[in-house]
Amino acid sequence: MLQIRDLTIHYHHKPTVKQLNIRVEEQQIAVIVGESGSGKSTLLRSILGLLGEGGGIACGEILFHGQNLSAMPPRELRKIRGAQISMIFQNPEAFFDPRMRIGQQFYEAMNVHQKMTRKQALQTAVSLLADLQFAEPLRVLDSYPFELSGGMCQRVAIGMAIANQPKLLLADEPTSALDVTVQAEIMDLLLHMQKRHRMSMLLVTHNMAVVEKMADMVGVMYRGELVEWGTRQEVLYAAKHPYTRALLQAVPKFKGAGGGAYGRNPAIGGEGVEKGV
Repeated sequence: MLQIRDLTIHYHHKPTVKQLNIRVEEQQIAVIVGESGSGKSTLLRSILGLLGEGGGIACGEILFHGQNLSAMPPRELRKIRGAQISMIFQNPEAFFDPRMRIGQQFYEAMNVHQKMTRKQALQTAVSLLADLQFAEPLRVLDSYPFELSGGMCQRVAIGMAIANQPKLLLADEPTSALDVTVQAEIMDLLLHMQKRHRMSMLLVTHNMAVVEKMADMVGVMYRGELVEWGTRQEVLYAAKHPYTRALLQAVPKFKGAGGGAYGRNPAIGGEGVEKGV
């Protein structure tokens, strides 16, 4: 579905991502990890042409179903962005227009790609919000973003991102602004929606528990380079690059009964590390 070949991204003529190669298959979840500033978010934004001022693709290709997004005219890219490829941003509260009710924002996001009526859009939104465990979807649709908690905003953002039934969902640190309990809930919902809607997903995170829980393929970025790429088992339990091994060894170790997400590998935290921590 998605193939990135020899991608180099510059900001103000300085390389931020260097010669990166990855591929994401149909209905596959790929997770990119690495420290802040390693180029993870830049990679996601480049796929949708959202690099901003001073940013640009110096060389390489971003292929989606064989179409080169990096060479696509803006008008053609807008037809794909939000429809076939959608994105969940890092800060859910900043994702929405603060002056507009949630229902209106759902309608605008769907109408631009599907040309549906307001009634049809709201019916779809109610169904999505119910699936995202909102007890009162109509009340949420009638609310402004500031009237919702961070966890609620993130669930609404997930619903809006998949409202147009995209084939590929990009997620940029979707739980970083939330507390630990809500983080686990959001990741469970993302996994549920990915399976239910048969999407592929490319997700970036700092949280190694997310890798253990969700990933089919894992990439590790360091100073703009992809230093490791493989299956979850290969990267978590047979890492080859020294940075990957250091990253895994940096996960806090909590001793206790019952095992946990990383109980099979002492290098990743030993016994008792729980998912979501």
